[in-house]
Amino acid sequence: MNSQKTDIHATRMLPPKQQRSRKTLEKILTAIIELLAEREYEDITIAQITAHAGITAGAFYTRFASKELALDYLLIEMLQRQLENTQAFFSNEHWQDQGLTARFEALIDMVVSSINHSSGLARALALREVIRPNEMNAEERQLRADVSAIIEQWLLQAQGKTTDDQSTLVIRFALNLIRSMVNTHLLFTPLDNRFSADNIQAELKRVVIAYCKANISDLEQCNET
Repeated sequence: MNSQKTDIHATRMLPPKQQRSRKTLEKILTAIIELLAEREYEDITIAQITAHAGITAGAFYTRFASKELALDYLLIEMLQRQLENTQAFFSNEHWQDQGLTARFEALIDMVVSSINHSSGLARALALREVIRPNEMNAEERQLRADVSAIIEQWLLQAQGKTTDDQSTLVIRFALNLIRSMVNTHLLFTPLDNRFSADNIQAELKRVVIAYCKANISDLEQCNET
């Protein structure tokens, strides 16, 4: 009888423990994001993260061996949300009558808006790609591939196609161009002037759409707005 009571008590104690652990994890991740809004990633220390989160160093190291691994965890969470948002955004029937130019403009608006919301985190992730380019794990690689595949197909559909070698190459290059321009802006613009949404949006649209028009033969589709 006593054994049964002990087992029930142990079972009831487990969920609160898991809940506290999750709250501690959320405090760490929130602290990193908030600190990144104030200073560069490379200047942030684990002591600052734990102080900002209101936790002990031991609580941090129980979950992450370094701030780099905490950033990796944040990246996976961000990519998972990005995949969900991408699926929802591009499945809208509104896009059926939209040409390639309109789709690229909408994509650029979405990218800039997302990054502008948390440019410090975006810069830290861009810096991670430069410093640790070969540390992409299987989950990250798959999430990136899934997001890219959805965007590529959505853009190809503006051409009335689901596959086309020339269009696919042009679209992939244009997407890499967007990524490179955004990362360059994040890495080399001072923190206090990190992301001027209007300027970067206009420049991205000008460059990407000009490239599209120069390299896709079906200009009627490309010129649609």
